[in-house]
Amino acid sequence: MVAVGNGGAILTSPEDLAAIKSRLPVQNHLSLHLTLNYLVATLPISLRGKGIHATIKTVSGNKLVEVQALDRVGRISMPIGNLAPGLYLFEVQTANKRLAQPISIVR
Repeated sequence: MVAVGNGGAILTSPEDLAAIKSRLPVQNHLSLHLTLNYLVATLPISLRGKGIHATIKTVSGNKLVEVQALDRVGRISMPIGNLAPGLYLFEVQTANKRLAQPISIVR
């Protein structure tokens, strides 16, 4: 790593790029955005470009909405306009990974 300061000062770091990369955070969470009629989920990088099975379930586990997607940009849009206000579980799954997050619908 190199930094240039005032007056031409140059500072260097003995670390190599691989050591720096290993300390970068890994995105393993879902980013959810709710509108009146849709839930839009932005997937972690590790799930992008893979076959995704997304569901919205009741807290007791009943599937209400299902979507199968192959999304290279990492977004899934699911209709929620017909869901009553309440607490639900949003889940995405691939062949080897599962992420879930509770959502609350308020109207």
